[in-house]
Amino acid sequence: MDGATVRNLRTSQLDADARRWEVAYDAEGVESELPQAIRLRLAGDETLFTLTAQAEVALLIEQHYPFPNPSPGDVRFVVRATRGIQWARLNVYDLQGRQIVDLQPAYRGSSDFSFEWDGRDRHGDELANGVYFYRIEVSDGNVTTRSDMGRVVMMR
Repeated sequence: MDGATVRNLRTSQLDADARRWEVAYDAEGVESELPQAIRLRLAGDETLFTLTAQAEVALLIEQHYPFPNPSPGDVRFVVRATRGIQWARLNVYDLQGRQIVDLQPAYRGSSDFSFEWDGRDRHGDELANGVYFYRIEVSDGNVTTRSDMGRVVMMR
């Protein structure tokens, strides 16, 4: 297990006469480097267990882009995540790093969704021409991840 890290090793007895145990653990690393078997020593006897793993795909934002860019006003941000999400947020910032608007998509639950932004700030005022930055944050209820900063240009 050179490239993997095992965390949270848990055992629980399944029957009263101690003949059946369940061993569970969390592992992080490259899937090909995760253990396929584990050896446990119980009361001096070594036993080999074969593992059946349910690999969970990391929650990643695979794609995000504004369209059109540059924009004359309305912008649609198309997002694709690696699995379904429970909530998502789009934050838009000006060049000084001030948050201009905080949006949530109309539809959640899928891994593909979009945000619609009308080029206005949170007070409803139309923004000036220029460069704005955005960041998308998504969560599946257990894990939250953010995109890199993106750029959108307003040209009316």
